[in-house]
Amino acid sequence: VGLLDSKSGQVVEATVLHFTQQQQIFQFENLPNPVVLSILRDFSAPVILQPDVSSQENSPGEEECERLAFLATYETDGFNRWEAMQQLYTVGIFALMEQQEKSSSSESIVAKVLDAFKSILLEDGIDPSTKSYLLNLPTESVLSRKLAQPRPQGIHKSRQQLGTLIKVALHKELKSLYDELTQSIEAESVEAQTDRKSRAKRSLRNVLLDFLCFCRNDKKELVTAANLATRHFEEARCLTDKLAAFRKLASMSGPDSVGKARVVCNEQFRLYALA
Repeated sequence: VGLLDSKSGQVVEATVLHFTQQQQIFQFENLPNPVVLSILRDFSAPVILQPDVSSQENSPGEEECERLAFLATYETDGFNRWEAMQQLYTVGIFALMEQQEKSSSSESIVAKVLDAFKSILLEDGIDPSTKSYLLNLPTESVLSRKLAQPRPQGIHKSRQQLGTLIKVALHKELKSLYDELTQSIEAESVEAQTDRKSRAKRSLRNVLLDFLCFCRNDKKELVTAANLATRHFEEARCLTDKLAAFRKLASMSGPDSVGKARVVCNEQFRLYALA
């Protein structure tokens, strides 16, 4: 377990706790500031840890949301940071779903998601591969497994809504990094490079494309996103990039995106037939 200073985010103490009883209390003394727990650091086996949250299903309290946002921003253990961001995303998506169904407020939770996302997006000392994992939204299938009763339409709509909120709030930053990665990839060579650094840049660029193509019910915005995804597909140097663009085109609504997706699909099948 690690203790992160709640003001600086620095690890002030890290130790191994030995559990020998069903219930135990561990005390840490002489700490300069309040701390946030970083649990199961450097753990090598998969563990599902259920935190002590409010009694409402999938609705952690304000304190737990603060903890997740803090860990998503400052955690130094890579897996723990990813897990915190995934949980924060999940809380945000479920809060939006509850807002749609019960008119409850999700503003404060969404604000925490946006702050954590922006911090990760703009962080310089993090490699593209790690950043792509941290920013990537949980899939609808993963979200569904966290509910007692399946609610596929609510999950899909709320996930799309959170992605759109992120895109609207941070469009400038998302597009700037996307363009920077595009220029870097294009400068490498004609063929897609298979080294770790190049793969990481392409992975992050595909995640950024995903967010840039989330759209409100606005025709101009939809056309802009469809054009970006189409260009991403046409200029892709590997199948992974093509698939990322095609998925976004196929998921968009409206005649422009559907038409582009159909053209892309026809072209892809034509290439397979000629191979």
